[in-house]
Amino acid sequence: MYQLFVVFVLSFLTVFSARGSELSGETTVRLSKAFIPIGFDDNDHTQVVVSGILPDTCYRLGSYNVKIDESKQVVYVQQMANVRLGPCLDVIIPFSETINVGTLKEGNYSVVDSASGGTLGVLPVARSTTPAIDDYLYLPLIDASVRTDSAKHSFLQLDGKFSDRCTRYKKSLIHYYKDVIVVQPIVEHIGALRCGHEPNRFQITEPLADGLKGTYLLHVRSMEGQAINKFVEFE
Repeated sequence: MYQLFVVFVLSFLTVFSARGSELSGETTVRLSKAFIPIGFDDNDHTQVVVSGILPDTCYRLGSYNVKIDESKQVVYVQQMANVRLGPCLDVIIPFSETINVGTLKEGNYSVVDSASGGTLGVLPVARSTTPAIDDYLYLPLIDASVRTDSAKHSFLQLDGKFSDRCTRYKKSLIHYYKDVIVVQPIVEHIGALRCGHEPNRFQITEPLADGLKGTYLLHVRSMEGQAINKFVEFE
């Protein structure tokens, strides 16, 4: 009985190590989709979120490279993966990565996967209307998430911390696209003689539209050109 068990274990490890035992180092992996936030202009720090699949458990998501051809208005994204020696489980691993593209000139840029040469989508960049990084002053966010109540209504929850008591939340502009929700949480500065530079935590809840189905990228703008990107699933 013990001998049969040993043979079974050795056979199991042989099967699962076959794909990964000869691999090591870094390799390029294909991207299957890009989730592209709308609303960037030519002085914004632009981002896209890409997704794909790793072929087995010997692959670990690595760094990425971005190459921009401004004359052709193309953004090439190369996603790397680190590959270790086996044993490897022969199961696919979905992944996503936020790609920091940087500042782009006005135009409509094709986002292309360097591994396959396929176009993942179009990133529109508008002409800026103000010299500031953002059109608005945004909340200093720590986290953003989506909550659903017992009646199946969804709500956006924004968590963060003000550094003084003169900055206040004003409103959120929420834009819905095919597979992306872009949120602009706007604040205003209230002039006062005694603002008090002390931490002031906040938690803000805003309702989301009813009838959302499937997977969306939640892209929430934050202070100083930053953003929070998360995938949310609506049933």
